[in-house]
Amino acid sequence: MIDHMRLIRLWIAEGFVQGKERLTKEEVALHYLEALINRSLIQVAERYPDGRVNLCRIHDIVHEILVSKSNEQNIVNTEMGRDSELPDKIRRFAIRTSIDSGHLETNRLKYLRSLILTASVDSRFESFLSKLLSGSRKLLKVLDLRDAPLGKISNEVFKHYHLTYLSLRGTEVKVIPESIGQLQCLETLDLKDTQVISLPIEILKLKRLRHLLVYKYRPRIYGVFPFDGVQSFKAPYRIGCLSSLQKLCYIEADQMGDTTIVREIGKLTQLRRLGIRKLRREDGKDFCSSLKKLTELRSLDVCSIREDETIELQDDLYFKFLRNLYLGGRLEKVPQWIPSLHTLSKVVLRQNMLSHDPLGSLQDLPRLAFLELDETFEGEKLEFKAEKFQRLKTLGIWRLNGLRKIVVEKCTMPNLDKIYMGHCKLVELPIDFEHLNKLRYFQISHMAKNFVEALEIQKRSEGSNWKLAHVRNILVVDEQGWGYL
Repeated sequence: MIDHMRLIRLWIAEGFVQGKERLTKEEVALHYLEALINRSLIQVAERYPDGRVNLCRIHDIVHEILVSKSNEQNIVNTEMGRDSELPDKIRRFAIRTSIDSGHLETNRLKYLRSLILTASVDSRFESFLSKLLSGSRKLLKVLDLRDAPLGKISNEVFKHYHLTYLSLRGTEVKVIPESIGQLQCLETLDLKDTQVISLPIEILKLKRLRHLLVYKYRPRIYGVFPFDGVQSFKAPYRIGCLSSLQKLCYIEADQMGDTTIVREIGKLTQLRRLGIRKLRREDGKDFCSSLKKLTELRSLDVCSIREDETIELQDDLYFKFLRNLYLGGRLEKVPQWIPSLHTLSKVVLRQNMLSHDPLGSLQDLPRLAFLELDETFEGEKLEFKAEKFQRLKTLGIWRLNGLRKIVVEKCTMPNLDKIYMGHCKLVELPIDFEHLNKLRYFQISHMAKNFVEALEIQKRSEGSNWKLAHVRNILVVDEQGWGYL
């Protein structure tokens, strides 16, 4: 399986996709992907709650045909010939099964244009890679080294001036050297899940850069994220000169106690996805001014510098195309512009400490499919009104410490499929839960002992008439482990 965005970026890097009129390369590539899915040449392995494609794969029969065709095009993958000799003049090399790096002949890879790693390799891979890069004809455009056993980047990488795609995702790389500025054709730099926490000023020479991903998710603790569960990075002050950027995650706002970074973001008018961390209250005015210029945003992820720091978001913001919204940090109220965002499909509110039930601002969003509330609300009751949340499929309720009661009225959340609930002090099942006819998965994590015991008693006493009898999987998680109810 492959992430659909990885596939799209690789297509673009290979030159298979060009922009058309008002469409970006990424949008054109997505149309290509949808066309291949409609023709059953690519299968959807997983979709997001709103129906968009997440993971893809190909059928075994199609795979066999592609392997056959790849021989004709000087494309080699280790799955098709682990023990066979590599052909001459390989153009594209995909390592798809575990291999012994010491047995790979670099002299047959001089004309390589793409190297893609999707399987484990041994500790000698770093030496093999350096030898390969130094001996090639400098034609390489794609270097995807995801999860490779690398602690640093070979200097030979930066001599491949035609590189458009460089991924070090999942490696142990800590430092990006100044020589990154030599890769002026680079469009994608993927440093997710590395140890990188800052970038040199030479990154500003990469005027074609479209995707800059430098972050690492911190592990959940007992099922919940710590405050700001993302490792972000420090960017050079003039980041706004990278005007081709479409994705920027996760940049730190507070670096020297001023608002330079949040003002620079306003120059990145092509941004589709923005993740920003360590916002201060005093950043609010300049940050909102920048956001108003980002008219193409599809995803916005914001988090304050501390749990008790208030995020200032003005009431007159508007995002025509926004699909995903994540707000982490104290809010004085739910932003008034949220109910007007009719394209929103995912909302995550964390550590906001609102005094009023936020559901009233969210319940009429016509495309909302995923909602997570984590320390969002300090009140005692959440009320899901009748006929509301018509498209909601996944609901998460975490650490609402004041919560004592959840009311689920008839005909609310008619498409709800999954509920995740944890670290709340509820002592009884939400009222009228039986109306959630499509609910198939209910996860209960670290809830009060009385809550779980009440469910067990209800199940035994009511038998087939139990209000949750239609739910296929009810998972209970606590400090001792997990089990199905």
